[in-house]
Amino acid sequence: MVLQILALAFVIGITAMQSIYGLFSGMIMVFCSIVAAVAALGFFEPLVGLASNYIHPSYAAPGALVVVFILTLVILRVLADNLIRGNIRLPKYVDTGGAAVCGFISAQICVGILMMGMLLLPLGERTMMYSVYEERSEPGPDGRPEFKRVKLWTRSDDFTASLISMLSNGSLRAELSFADVYPDFPQWVAWSGNTVQVHTYTAPTRDKGDGFKALKVAKWWQQNGGVEARYRKEDPRRSIAAVYEDRTYQPESGNRLIGVTLDMGDAILDRNSEGRQAMHRFRPTMLRLVGKIRSRPVQYFAQIIGNADEKAGGPLRIVNMNNNFATKAEEGSTTTIDAYFEVDRDFTPAFVEYRRFARAALIGKPGSESGDDGDQASANTGGTIRGSGRGSRGGSQSSSGIMRFVDVVDVQNSGDIDDLPFSLNRTAAASGGENPEFEGRLFASGRIFGDRSQLRGAGPGSVRKMKIPDGYRICQIRYSPKKALSLAGRVFNTVGRTLNQYSAVEEDGRTKHLLAGYYAIVKRGGKERFELFFKGGPDSIHMNFRGMLDFKDIRLSELTARDDAILGLIFLVPKGVTITGVENQKGQGVKGLNLRMGD
Repeated sequence: MVLQILALAFVIGITAMQSIYGLFSGMIMVFCSIVAAVAALGFFEPLVGLASNYIHPSYAAPGALVVVFILTLVILRVLADNLIRGNIRLPKYVDTGGAAVCGFISAQICVGILMMGMLLLPLGERTMMYSVYEERSEPGPDGRPEFKRVKLWTRSDDFTASLISMLSNGSLRAELSFADVYPDFPQWVAWSGNTVQVHTYTAPTRDKGDGFKALKVAKWWQQNGGVEARYRKEDPRRSIAAVYEDRTYQPESGNRLIGVTLDMGDAILDRNSEGRQAMHRFRPTMLRLVGKIRSRPVQYFAQIIGNADEKAGGPLRIVNMNNNFATKAEEGSTTTIDAYFEVDRDFTPAFVEYRRFARAALIGKPGSESGDDGDQASANTGGTIRGSGRGSRGGSQSSSGIMRFVDVVDVQNSGDIDDLPFSLNRTAAASGGENPEFEGRLFASGRIFGDRSQLRGAGPGSVRKMKIPDGYRICQIRYSPKKALSLAGRVFNTVGRTLNQYSAVEEDGRTKHLLAGYYAIVKRGGKERFELFFKGGPDSIHMNFRGMLDFKDIRLSELTARDDAILGLIFLVPKGVTITGVENQKGQGVKGLNLRMGD
């Protein structure tokens, strides 16, 4: 209640003060406030990565957000007052009324940033008698407690976050918009700050290992049907006894479950007062899955957590958003847990986050759907990419944020995949190109190009896969060439026939595998043109291929002309290896990947 009153008082006070100075001054203040908010929400993450080396990580985010906003606002306002000396004369009611409207907008932005900064502080569940989530008096239909979101009376935080999201998707749009990472920023603030104890870290540390990169996705899958788990009905705050009951978690109609196995490194652990690493202390809301429903960004927190509660008497536990978990771990070891998220049926995942800023991408096709009994043992463990950080800079990733590479890559069509981009009509494919070879329903080697609609095949006679040579796996990376131009390193630069010799790099950083093929789909004259080259196995007649893009039908300029152009890189790598990056002949490329090839 106190925080609500303070927010309201600040909004009223700032609005009243701004109404005194007139419309022109109010318009300048609105502009300065918007630019300051954009700077604060756009740059606080990189600053957190730097500040976490020197200060407590839980204070880095609120400090960076508020400091950047205040400094930017003060500098812009001082410059405006000194450079813009004139004024405009308007009727009094227009001047005063317009100034009040501008003052209200500025007040909403200023109070929104200050409130979000306040709620980012590690102050526990309640801040000045205000909690973003309050438990309802009556439980839900399944007996689990329900929580309602209590918004600020002024909605200042929602107003500011929505404004920045709109600008990020509009005039200030970049390759990765603000909403792509924070679909609901005030909700993220509340979820990530929903900690076990006040001193629990809300963000990873960087002084004993880079906690921002300590989260990895070992595998992920789509769950078919419900999940057998255990549930603790009694609130531990009211009952000490841990009594668990067997339940089957069934998603609501129109929803489904996505399961993720997470490897959490020791750099992400909480530490005690002596600074030693101790254990993972977290609540379910600190595990966040982000993606899109069609084009709309959304986020979910974990509903089922596995291998994190020994007292549950089973590997999986159905959770409430205020449940506490404390999992012990040894220094230098990795803790593995499972998390299930209930998502919309049309949801496409992008990345998962633990605490603040420790993120790992869900790239590649999901594993096989599990059976109705909830057993995930059959889930495919190959073909996932793991990593975090924002882009590549000279071969290394920055400290925080989801990879910009994720925004470039077609996550559903990359990884340990031997599928062709689409099913081919063998007769049409064999009649064009250069020496295309087939073995049954497999494409063995050669080049195919032509109109995609004419090459497409269907039915039992179509060719759907590439032939995998003995002892190898096919690793594909499919991405947008135009978007990739924004990546530093230029490994994916295809402008002006700047040809790169592509290599897939194993986790030792030394073993490399040259490109074995490539394909592209571009628009030309209202139709889609397709070209595919695959050299085949070690004894192929195409041994003179040296790992470069050498299209015969598609022009390189077509690849970067449109956002919908597709380029795929094909590598032959030994079974069981892990690919961690892609490089060109100069050593430039994308690091931090983790593509596990099947056995």
